[in-house]
Amino acid sequence: INIHGFVLRTGLYQKLSKGRGIQIFFVPRLMSDLNNVNGDHYQFGGLAMYEKKFNDKLTMKFGGMFNQELFGPYVVPLVDLNWKISERWSITGLLPVYSKINYKVSDHFTAGINHFGLITTYKLGDPAYQGDYMQRNTIDVGFFARYKLAGNIYVEGRFGRTIDRSYAQYAADQKVDFSLPLIAFGDDRVQKNVSFHDGAYANIRLVYNLPIPEE
Repeated sequence: INIHGFVLRTGLYQKLSKGRGIQIFFVPRLMSDLNNVNGDHYQFGGLAMYEKKFNDKLTMKFGGMFNQELFGPYVVPLVDLNWKISERWSITGLLPVYSKINYKVSDHFTAGINHFGLITTYKLGDPAYQGDYMQRNTIDVGFFARYKLAGNIYVEGRFGRTIDRSYAQYAADQKVDFSLPLIAFGDDRVQKNVSFHDGAYANIRLVYNLPIPEE
């Protein structure tokens, strides 16, 4: 089974005063094996964050994310952290989804430790699976190296190991009442396949960072 995810995030940033602001985003997704795509392959969610700049080295945002996953409503409390500890060391991330401990080797090269963990679901349109969905659970922990190509464009490589990885297949009518990270209420689903084992991962990506709005 080949599954794919396409995410569009669009919304509003409203500055309240110096050092404070609000972000509200609408986040539609196409999460699918790209077979017989219809409305069931689309998911809709959103994200809202309150921003507070404590000083020149520390900015935090507090809020949450909601998505109507194929298993039901999914809510993730969020804390966004941008902390410049020193000229070379910093911590960034949107917890608990992802985080990085960064070491600035030079103006163009940064390396460090990263994690990524998020539950996602994908609709299966292949007739062999009769409209089932796949739920991906994993936490990736490892190392990264990022090189600045030009402007806000970077190339980044990552390698490490997954923790508690699974790709579970469920029938379309198998739902939960409500879900938070690591907790699902009313989960009586019956998995139809055998889960993956934990293992190593490696990838490389091209990254564009949006410019940070000036105060």
